[in-house]
Amino acid sequence: GAGPYALTSVTSSTTAIPAVAQTITYTSFESVATIAEGNYIATIIYNSDKQRAKMDVTQSGTNILTRWYAGSSYMKETTAAVTKEYTYLGGDAYHAPVVAVTQSGATTYYYLLRDYLGNITHVYNASTSTVAEYGFDAWGRRRNPTSWSYDLTSQPELFAGRGFTSHEYLSWFNLYNMNGRLYDPAVGRFISPDPYVQMPDQTQNMNRYTYCMNNPLLYVDYNGYTWLSNFGDWIGGTARKTLNIVGNVVVDVAAISIGIPLAIGVTAITTAVGIGQGLISGNWTILHNEVKIMGGLFIGSPGQIFSRFTWELPQSIVGYVASQGSNMIGDVKSVSYFDGATVVQHYSGDWGGFTLGSYINGDNTIKADPAIPLFQHEYGHYGQSQEAGWTYLFNYAIPSLINARNLPNNFDGIRQHDAFGVEQDANLRARAYFGEKVWDYDKNPIFDSGKNPDFDRDYSKYRTNQGLIHTSRWVSVLIMTLCIWF
Repeated sequence: GAGPYALTSVTSSTTAIPAVAQTITYTSFESVATIAEGNYIATIIYNSDKQRAKMDVTQSGTNILTRWYAGSSYMKETTAAVTKEYTYLGGDAYHAPVVAVTQSGATTYYYLLRDYLGNITHVYNASTSTVAEYGFDAWGRRRNPTSWSYDLTSQPELFAGRGFTSHEYLSWFNLYNMNGRLYDPAVGRFISPDPYVQMPDQTQNMNRYTYCMNNPLLYVDYNGYTWLSNFGDWIGGTARKTLNIVGNVVVDVAAISIGIPLAIGVTAITTAVGIGQGLISGNWTILHNEVKIMGGLFIGSPGQIFSRFTWELPQSIVGYVASQGSNMIGDVKSVSYFDGATVVQHYSGDWGGFTLGSYINGDNTIKADPAIPLFQHEYGHYGQSQEAGWTYLFNYAIPSLINARNLPNNFDGIRQHDAFGVEQDANLRARAYFGEKVWDYDKNPIFDSGKNPDFDRDYSKYRTNQGLIHTSRWVSVLIMTLCIWF
């Protein structure tokens, strides 16, 4: 009754494949419900989104392990009387470089080294001492990292139970839970067939039990269904960089081609509005602010001024239009300068700020004053602009804007935004510039600073480097050249 390509029997000359029968049951939505082998039984419970929420493992009817899952960045594990909480920092279980392990109220940080497939090869503690070292063969079977022997007698347990490509290894059954399906590294096959034939023109893909088209050294399957599911990982680093270059070019060309006519038009209209306001009411605020905003193009060091018209041209144009446009409608209260930055204070309050090039726009609390926390933070974004050049809008400004717009407008939402990679990077840059003595950790928290334990504890799950794409200056020069050519 076996289907095409299904493995029906194996003759093994070693103990790699146990002779004990294994029984697997599934849920109504075709996810694994139970696994039984010998005296061991694993029971997996799912949440309303059909995501793994809990796993219990029993031996002869006695519970030996319970794991609770919250997404792929947090796990709580109880074995006997020991409870550990694993929080992945800077990514999820498949990418995070650091893991915070909390046991009995004490938190210890561990640093993970991974190979190009995502296998955890080394675990270090905060003292840079090696805690564990792991090795895997091409198909994911564990082996001694030094001798390459499959004898694991003296080998440590997997860190957080994560093995081949950082998937959860169920050692009691010699299987990997790859989320969608179970994978057996001893035979290099999935237990059940893939419902998707991703590339029907590839003969290797016609066997729906195979792992990554029988090419485990090139591809990685993150969800157990399709190695094409994570498009960004499949297309590889070179293609991702190419797409990033294309995105930067499109955004920068649009910023310049649309921004320059807008800048001219907004300036002309603002001048007319400012003169009209002055002649009618004697209030010359708009015209005064217009001159100061225009003057912002020429304040700072010679290097900063030159950068504004070359290296930071796209964001300088957009920043000028946003500032002058706000002034045109009478929403600018004052304009001040600080070390190359033009700070535009609005009448409206309690919305924070944004930085485009050297133009910092903020609510009614901001001024060009290093003692003001909002200005400190936004000046960090100006530092990003000066370094990133023509990649700033696409790699920093837009991801930050999207993140902020998708979060609730309350304290919790603000703190989640503070945890975003672009914002943390801005804080680090600004603190290095202004110094520790004037830095306000309450308003501008920084992970692992020792000053924000509540922030570290409550918001580390939102910690991400998403949107924080550092590109070399040569790539920025390439993008600038392509934009000029277009």
